[in-house]
Amino acid sequence: MSRDARGATTLSLSRSERLRLARDFTRVFKAGDWGVSTSVRVVVCRRSADSLGRRVGVAVSKAFGNAVRRNLIKRRMREAFRHVKASLPEGVDVVILPSRRSPNPSYQELRAALPGLIRKTLERHDRRRRKGRRRGD
Repeated sequence: MSRDARGATTLSLSRSERLRLARDFTRVFKAGDWGVSTSVRVVVCRRSADSLGRRVGVAVSKAFGNAVRRNLIKRRMREAFRHVKASLPEGVDVVILPSRRSPNPSYQELRAALPGLIRKTLERHDRRRRKGRRRGD
């Protein structure tokens, strides 16, 4: 949870909890691992070992409808991530995209799918990183 100017706890994502730069999105897409469910797709990547916090980026293409529809999907995905982030380890970047199988996912679908999907994809990402180090990559 973030704190506002008065020090009160807010439920929104702070600037430091969001992926905002194109280079951050590019790094996650290149170095991360993909996870897919019927309602959502995620790309998960670790940052350096000394990085704190968990960051999320949301991307919805124009194929999903007009701006109002895309913004609704993005709000739902950010809200679902906000409830999951406390269970994730520090130093993780996640990009969330809607699945083409379910072009208008409900909040309940996203909230049910995200925790397990992110955890499973992060475990796969960590296994691949360990395997790559042993080979000398």
